[in-house]
Amino acid sequence: MTHWIWLYTVMVHPRHQGKGYGRDLMAAVARAARTLDGVEAIRLACRGGLGLERFYASCGYKEVGRVPGAIRVAPGDDRDDVVMLLPLT
Repeated sequence: MTHWIWLYTVMVHPRHQGKGYGRDLMAAVARAARTLDGVEAIRLACRGGLGLERFYASCGYKEVGRVPGAIRVAPGDDRDDVVMLLPLT
């Protein structure tokens, strides 16, 4: 599985959300990944129910998997674990 990479943690401080910094950060990640020999895609996971899937989709990522209720935020508050993929080729 050396032809794709995992993007583990991407965060923009809440004070800076909505200013385009997250989109800039995701574009920089894609540019950096394209410099790596043999890497054809970026894979990431996010917590469902917060609109993150829409944000990543707007950056070119496609939802490729979902595990309903896999993330327990608190008792009675379970969220989906969503896997997203950005093809680089």
